[in-house]
Amino acid sequence: MLVGGLTGGIGAGKSQLAGLLSQRGAAIIDTDEIVHTLLDSQNPTRDEVIRSFPETIREGVIDRQPLAERIFNDAYARSALESILHPAVFREVEQKLQQLDQEQIVVIEVPLLLETGTDRYDVVIAIVAPASQRRDRLRELGMSIEQIDGRMASQVDDEVFRSAADVVIVNDSDRPELEHQAGELWKHLSRLNKIKNANR
Repeated sequence: MLVGGLTGGIGAGKSQLAGLLSQRGAAIIDTDEIVHTLLDSQNPTRDEVIRSFPETIREGVIDRQPLAERIFNDAYARSALESILHPAVFREVEQKLQQLDQEQIVVIEVPLLLETGTDRYDVVIAIVAPASQRRDRLRELGMSIEQIDGRMASQVDDEVFRSAADVVIVNDSDRPELEHQAGELWKHLSRLNKIKNANR
Protein backbone atom coordinates (compact mmCIF):
# COMPACT_ATOMS: atom_id res chain seq x y z
CA MET A 1 0.00 0.00 0.00
CA LEU A 2 1.23 3.43 -0.95
CA VAL A 3 -0.03 6.17 1.36
CA GLY A 4 0.03 9.72 0.09
CA GLY A 5 -0.71 12.76 2.19
CA LEU A 6 -2.48 15.60 0.35
CA THR A 7 -2.37 19.08 1.81
CA GLY A 8 -2.55 22.74 0.86
CA GLY A 9 -4.12 26.00 1.91
CA ILE A 10 -7.83 26.69 2.01
CA GLY A 11 -9.20 27.22 -1.48
CA ALA A 12 -6.18 25.68 -3.20
CA GLY A 13 -8.19 22.76 -4.58
CA LYS A 14 -7.42 19.78 -2.33
CA SER A 15 -10.84 18.22 -2.72
CA GLN A 16 -10.84 18.76 -6.48
CA LEU A 17 -7.51 17.00 -6.81
CA ALA A 18 -8.60 14.21 -4.47
CA GLY A 19 -11.69 13.70 -6.62
CA LEU A 20 -9.60 13.41 -9.78
CA LEU A 21 -7.29 10.88 -8.11
CA SER A 22 -10.33 8.94 -6.91
CA GLN A 23 -11.56 8.72 -10.52
CA ARG A 24 -8.24 7.13 -11.42
CA GLY A 25 -8.46 4.51 -8.68
CA ALA A 26 -7.12 6.01 -5.47
CA ALA A 27 -8.85 5.36 -2.18
CA ILE A 28 -9.47 8.75 -0.55
CA ILE A 29 -9.60 9.36 3.17
CA ASP A 30 -10.83 12.87 3.97
CA THR A 31 -9.90 13.94 7.49
CA ASP A 32 -12.37 16.85 7.37
CA GLU A 33 -15.16 14.30 6.87
CA ILE A 34 -13.86 12.36 9.86
CA VAL A 35 -13.94 15.53 11.96
CA HIS A 36 -17.54 16.24 10.91
CA THR A 37 -18.55 12.70 11.87
CA LEU A 38 -16.84 13.01 15.24
CA LEU A 39 -18.58 16.32 15.96
CA ASP A 40 -22.01 15.15 14.79
CA SER A 41 -22.24 11.72 16.44
CA GLN A 42 -22.29 10.53 20.02
CA ASN A 43 -18.72 9.70 21.07
CA PRO A 44 -16.16 10.67 23.76
CA THR A 45 -14.36 13.11 21.45
CA ARG A 46 -17.56 15.08 20.84
CA ASP A 47 -18.23 15.13 24.59
CA GLU A 48 -14.79 16.60 25.23
CA VAL A 49 -15.31 19.29 22.58
CA ILE A 50 -18.63 20.23 24.20
CA ARG A 51 -16.98 20.51 27.62
CA SER A 52 -14.18 22.67 26.21
CA PHE A 53 -16.31 24.89 23.94
CA PRO A 54 -19.78 25.12 25.53
CA GLU A 55 -20.47 28.46 23.85
CA THR A 56 -20.65 26.72 20.46
CA ILE A 57 -23.56 24.46 21.43
CA ARG A 58 -26.98 25.19 19.92
CA GLU A 59 -29.88 23.02 21.16
CA GLY A 60 -27.51 20.23 22.11
CA VAL A 61 -25.66 20.28 18.77
CA ILE A 62 -22.18 21.62 18.06
CA ASP A 63 -22.60 24.58 15.71
CA ARG A 64 -19.51 24.37 13.53
CA GLN A 65 -19.73 27.98 12.31
CA PRO A 66 -19.10 29.68 15.69
CA LEU A 67 -16.60 26.94 16.51
CA ALA A 68 -14.69 27.72 13.32
CA GLU A 69 -14.80 31.46 14.00
CA ARG A 70 -13.44 30.88 17.49
CA ILE A 71 -10.53 28.67 16.51
CA PHE A 72 -9.47 30.68 13.47
CA ASN A 73 -9.27 33.85 15.56
CA ASP A 74 -7.83 32.37 18.77
CA ALA A 75 -4.58 30.41 18.54
CA TYR A 76 -4.97 29.00 22.05
CA ALA A 77 -8.49 27.73 21.30
CA ARG A 78 -7.27 26.26 18.01
CA SER A 79 -4.49 24.40 19.78
CA ALA A 80 -6.93 23.11 22.41
CA LEU A 81 -9.35 21.81 19.78
CA GLU A 82 -6.58 20.18 17.77
CA SER A 83 -5.29 18.40 20.87
CA ILE A 84 -8.76 16.86 21.26
CA LEU A 85 -9.48 16.05 17.62
CA HIS A 86 -6.18 14.96 16.11
CA PRO A 87 -5.66 11.75 18.13
CA ALA A 88 -9.23 10.66 17.41
CA VAL A 89 -8.96 11.55 13.72
CA PHE A 90 -5.81 9.53 13.19
CA ARG A 91 -7.22 6.55 15.07
CA GLU A 92 -10.05 6.60 12.53
CA VAL A 93 -7.54 6.95 9.69
CA GLU A 94 -5.63 3.90 10.89
CA GLN A 95 -8.84 1.88 11.11
CA LYS A 96 -9.76 2.84 7.56
CA LEU A 97 -6.30 1.91 6.29
CA GLN A 98 -6.58 -1.51 7.87
CA GLN A 99 -9.77 -2.14 5.89
CA LEU A 100 -8.20 -1.41 2.50
CA ASP A 101 -6.42 -3.64 0.01
CA GLN A 102 -2.75 -3.65 0.95
CA GLU A 103 -1.74 -3.02 -2.68
CA GLN A 104 -4.02 0.03 -2.95
CA ILE A 105 -2.92 3.60 -3.53
CA VAL A 106 -4.41 5.68 -0.71
CA VAL A 107 -4.52 9.47 -0.57
CA ILE A 108 -5.29 11.05 2.79
CA GLU A 109 -6.55 14.62 2.53
CA VAL A 110 -5.13 16.49 5.54
CA PRO A 111 -5.32 20.30 5.73
CA LEU A 112 -2.98 20.34 8.75
CA LEU A 113 -0.61 17.68 7.45
CA LEU A 114 2.54 19.66 8.13
CA GLU A 115 1.42 20.46 11.67
CA THR A 116 0.55 16.83 12.45
CA GLY A 117 3.68 15.30 10.93
CA THR A 118 4.70 13.77 7.61
CA ASP A 119 6.18 10.48 8.83
CA ARG A 120 3.04 8.40 8.23
CA TYR A 121 3.06 9.13 4.47
CA ASP A 122 5.13 7.56 1.71
CA VAL A 123 4.73 10.70 -0.38
CA VAL A 124 3.58 14.21 0.53
CA ILE A 125 1.57 16.09 -2.10
CA ALA A 126 0.93 19.81 -1.81
CA ILE A 127 -1.49 21.74 -3.98
CA VAL A 128 -0.90 25.49 -4.14
CA ALA A 129 -2.57 28.41 -5.87
CA PRO A 130 -2.23 32.22 -5.89
CA ALA A 131 -3.93 33.87 -2.94
CA SER A 132 -6.14 35.96 -5.22
CA GLN A 133 -7.52 32.87 -6.95
CA ARG A 134 -8.07 31.12 -3.64
CA ARG A 135 -10.02 34.15 -2.37
CA ASP A 136 -12.16 34.18 -5.51
CA ARG A 137 -12.99 30.49 -5.13
CA LEU A 138 -13.90 30.93 -1.47
CA ARG A 139 -16.06 33.98 -2.22
CA GLU A 140 -17.97 31.83 -4.72
CA LEU A 141 -18.64 29.42 -1.85
CA GLY A 142 -20.24 32.23 0.12
CA MET A 143 -17.46 33.08 2.54
CA SER A 144 -16.91 36.69 3.55
CA ILE A 145 -13.60 38.51 3.10
CA GLU A 146 -13.17 38.53 6.89
CA GLN A 147 -13.70 34.77 7.12
CA ILE A 148 -11.34 34.12 4.23
CA ASP A 149 -8.58 36.35 5.59
CA GLY A 150 -8.88 34.83 9.06
CA ARG A 151 -8.55 31.29 7.77
CA MET A 152 -5.72 32.10 5.37
CA ALA A 153 -3.83 33.95 8.09
CA SER A 154 -4.01 30.89 10.34
CA GLN A 155 -2.34 28.65 7.74
CA VAL A 156 1.26 28.35 6.59
CA ASP A 157 2.43 30.04 3.39
CA ASP A 158 2.60 28.18 0.10
CA GLU A 159 6.40 28.24 0.25
CA VAL A 160 6.24 26.12 3.38
CA PHE A 161 4.00 23.63 1.59
CA ARG A 162 6.36 23.62 -1.38
CA SER A 163 9.46 22.99 0.72
CA ALA A 164 7.87 20.13 2.66
CA ALA A 165 6.23 18.32 -0.28
CA ASP A 166 7.61 15.57 -2.49
CA VAL A 167 5.20 16.63 -5.26
CA VAL A 168 3.75 20.11 -5.82
CA ILE A 169 0.62 20.69 -7.90
CA VAL A 170 0.09 24.31 -9.01
CA ASN A 171 -3.63 24.98 -9.43
CA ASP A 172 -3.49 28.37 -11.12
CA SER A 173 -5.17 27.56 -14.42
CA ASP A 174 -8.33 25.80 -15.60
CA ARG A 175 -9.92 22.41 -14.94
CA PRO A 176 -8.28 20.64 -17.92
CA GLU A 177 -4.84 21.69 -16.66
CA LEU A 178 -5.60 20.34 -13.18
CA GLU A 179 -6.84 17.11 -14.77
CA HIS A 180 -3.57 16.85 -16.70
CA GLN A 181 -1.51 17.33 -13.57
CA ALA A 182 -3.66 14.78 -11.73
CA GLY A 183 -3.00 12.28 -14.51
CA GLU A 184 0.75 12.82 -14.28
CA LEU A 185 0.60 12.54 -10.50
CA TRP A 186 -1.34 9.28 -10.78
CA LYS A 187 1.36 7.83 -13.06
CA HIS A 188 3.99 8.82 -10.49
CA LEU A 189 2.05 7.32 -7.59
CA SER A 190 1.47 4.13 -9.56
CA ARG A 191 5.21 3.76 -10.19
CA LEU A 192 5.97 4.29 -6.50
CA ASN A 193 3.30 1.81 -5.49
CA LYS A 194 4.64 -0.82 -7.88
CA ILE A 195 8.14 -0.41 -6.44
CA LYS A 196 6.90 -0.56 -2.86
CA ASN A 197 4.81 -3.67 -3.47
CA ALA A 198 7.70 -5.39 -5.23
CA ASN A 199 9.90 -4.82 -2.19
CA ARG A 200 7.39 -6.16 0.36
